[in-house]
Amino acid sequence: MPPIKSFGERIADALVEDGLLSPRQVEELLELQKKEGTRLLKLILEKSYVSEVDMVVSMGRVLNVPPVNLSRFGIPPETAGLVPREMATNHKVLPVSRLDNKLFLAMADPLNVLALDDVKRTTKLEVMPMIASEKAILDKLNNLDSGRSTMEDIIQDAQRQAEDDVECPRK
Repeated sequence: MPPIKSFGERIADALVEDGLLSPRQVEELLELQKKEGTRLLKLILEKSYVSEVDMVVSMGRVLNVPPVNLSRFGIPPETAGLVPREMATNHKVLPVSRLDNKLFLAMADPLNVLALDDVKRTTKLEVMPMIASEKAILDKLNNLDSGRSTMEDIIQDAQRQAEDDVECPRK
């Protein structure tokens, strides 16, 4: 019976099947992994052998979890607000959409049972994991934060303007 492959090795095999990595590159990376003690997937990305998007697609296929391209999603504030920001950042998760009692959640690591449990307990919704790159999730969270403060500024400016108009009506 062949030895059980690690998660990283299974992803590397999927990347070879997809023609994105050569078997020789995998051998080289495995040697480097033994020498440095670094995770195989991290090495693949560091060497720029594969893009983050290709990595996410292959990981999704191996895990049987759909990949999601967050750059193409507009996430409503009420959906993003379902998961507290600190929890989202710590677990590297992002609510993408909600349908009835299901919450579709982009995750850097869809095998993270702790993250799934925390989100389920907090939202009281059934969590449907999807996979996205850690960078894409953190970038989207940062964009949501900056967008929210901008929207808050606009609302506060409008309220101040309305108060000024009441105090000093224009002639």
